[in-house]
Amino acid sequence: MRGSAIGLIDKKGIKIREGDVVQACFVWGCIGGVVKYFDDAAAFGINCVERQLFSEHSPDIWEVLGNVWENPELVEAENED
Repeated sequence: MRGSAIGLIDKKGIKIREGDVVQACFVWGCIGGVVKYFDDAAAFGINCVERQLFSEHSPDIWEVLGNVWENPELVEAENED
């Protein structure tokens, strides 16, 4: 089971969906987290050190690693960091 598509495609051409575990890498390092909808911003993004909204970054930098239903170990690993 996967969540609803959010209208963006990752750098490998995979539709990004709510509940996906995604990662983006920059020159200073990588960030990642679970895709969710933020009511207060009326936008999809991820929670990491601070909230990252997809509208703040080009969608082609994101990579879907899995999702919370089929890959719960990815969420556990994220929570350990």
